Amino acid sequence: MTQVLGRAAALLVLLPVAACGSAAAHDTARPDGRMVLVSGRDDHGLQVFPTLGLYGAPGTHQEVARVADATLVHVTEISGSWLHVVSAEGKPATGWIDDFHLRGVVHLVGPAPSCRALVDGKPVEAGLQVVVQQLQGNRVLVTGVQDPTFRGWTTRGAVQELGPQGASCGEDPAGGTHHHGLPKTQ
Repeated sequence: MTQVLGRAAALLVLLPVAACGSAAAHDTARPDGRMVLVSGRDDHGLQVFPTLGLYGAPGTHQEVARVADATLVHVTEISGSWLHVVSAEGKPATGWIDDFHLRGVVHLVGPAPSCRALVDGKPVEAGLQVVVQQLQGNRVLVTGVQDPTFRGWTTRGAVQELGPQGASCGEDPAGGTHHHGLPKTQ
């Protein structure tokens, strides 16, 4: 079930080019330019892997690089459930990763007590689901999931995998040991 949900989230950022219902549709999908977030989290939202491996080819065990949990990446190629990615922040890295570890939809979370982030200087609903379109320095261009006409710039720190939690708005679920906002430097 988790892999299915992970694949569904990753596929939200892909634009299929094969006909509907085609068995090859997933294999021939092309990236649509949006960015995705690398996730080292388990089914309960707890961070399990602070870094994840990128591999030299789909389905292999030859690790060629590592990226931090919560790193934004560009998808450049797709082969089944494996996506070739290039890091957009942090230490430069390129390689293949299973789509289970990618999130196409993220949340906007601002500071306590409201947890509301600012988009183009205006507060938005805490935890608003968005897709990241671009990264420029410490700012990201996002579009809304429920309202695709919603579009604007916010800080990179407002983009998180999980919705707002706890008194500080950015706490991990009970038992968690890691803040899920910006990736840790490597």
